Amino acid sequence: MATASVEKLKQRMIELKQQLRDMDNKAKEARSYRDQLNGEVKRLAAEIRALKEELSKVRRTLNETRERKNDLYQNLLILRERRKKYIEELKQSRERYRKLREELKILRELLSGRARRVNEEDLRARLEQLEWEYQTRSLSIEEEKIFLDRIKNLETLYLNVKKFNEVRGELEELRNKIVTLKNELEQLSSEYRSILENYMKVKEEYAKIKEERDILRNKITELVEKREKTREEANKYHEEYINLVTKAKELRDELERVSILLKASELSRIIEERRKKMYAKAQEVYEKYKRGKRLTLDEFKLLIEFNLIQAK
Repeated sequence: MATASVEKLKQRMIELKQQLRDMDNKAKEARSYRDQLNGEVKRLAAEIRALKEELSKVRRTLNETRERKNDLYQNLLILRERRKKYIEELKQSRERYRKLREELKILRELLSGRARRVNEEDLRARLEQLEWEYQTRSLSIEEEKIFLDRIKNLETLYLNVKKFNEVRGELEELRNKIVTLKNELEQLSSEYRSILENYMKVKEEYAKIKEERDILRNKITELVEKREKTREEANKYHEEYINLVTKAKELRDELERVSILLKASELSRIIEERRKKMYAKAQEVYEKYKRGKRLTLDEFKLLIEFNLIQAK
């Protein structure tokens, strides 16, 4: 019976040792996976930090580029408004120039080509002379009528010549103004094109930097998600490792308990076997005793120990 108990305990110890080896191997594997995953979490965290620093620089560059782009755009708006005013002023000047040319043509026809041959100051002097003579001389009705007709015709001629000269002078001013406006408009248009070209370059640069920023943000988001998933997986392996270590401790405790039981059982079996041998020896001594043979002191003690004879 004791032998069967010892064998069961031995078998149990073998099972426990195998279970413990398997548990330790699983714990080592779980710890290895956990450490690898924690290492990956640290690597991802470092990469995320580096990308965030890079993103911060890109954002600063983006803000600076946005300000440059906005400044250029405001300049374009100002230049566009100035061009619009110049174009409108040039349009009005050309329209005024056209009307004055028509007016000058009419005046030239009225003057029958005499506008260039007649001096305005001479006409005014002649007119003043006639008016003075008309006022100072004693004239007959017929002479007065002739004087009035001459004054009227000369006054009409003077006014037409004066108007002709005024129109021609204004035309000259307008001609110069139109040339100036055209030159200024051309210079303004050149400046506008230059700023527009620069604006388009900066706008393209801004779009590229913005795209770079978006790529970095998306990459950081992906890496953060990956880091969190990896961390969750690492935590699962850590929990598994803790559970396996706890179970391994329980197995070691059980193994220690079974080991103690096994040692006790083996000791008990050894004692039992030795007692059986002693009892067999005691039976032999007892037979010797019954035959009346002389016994040694140890043989007497053996018989007494197994109650084969009564001590006196």
